[in-house]
Amino acid sequence: MIAKGQVVDSKTRVSIPGVNVGEYRNNQLVGGTITDVNGNFLKEVASGNVLRFSAVGYITNQPVLHDNVLITVPLTETSYDVPTVVVTAKRTYYKYYLAALVIAVSVFIYYKA
Repeated sequence: MIAKGQVVDSKTRVSIPGVNVGEYRNNQLVGGTITDVNGNFLKEVASGNVLRFSAVGYITNQPVLHDNVLITVPLTETSYDVPTVVVTAKRTYYKYYLAALVIAVSVFIYYKA
């Protein structure tokens, strides 16, 4: 069957470009595409397979498909709490140490030649 339609924001009804359209069989990804700049998609779907629509910042949607029917797939925004990010000086120390080492080796090689 051919699935075609448009993916929109559930509140604003504005189209969403770049949404992942995954074709699944028994919860295994078997193919996919993405929506175009206008949120439109066109995907041939094998019998028994389902489509899942997912995008960053939205809840995944798996609508019921009907053959050769233009569908509008609404995606609902979601917000997740970002966990606390811990920044350590250890990484920074290694970056500066490596930069100093490269300079020292470069100077040594330059004077040796």
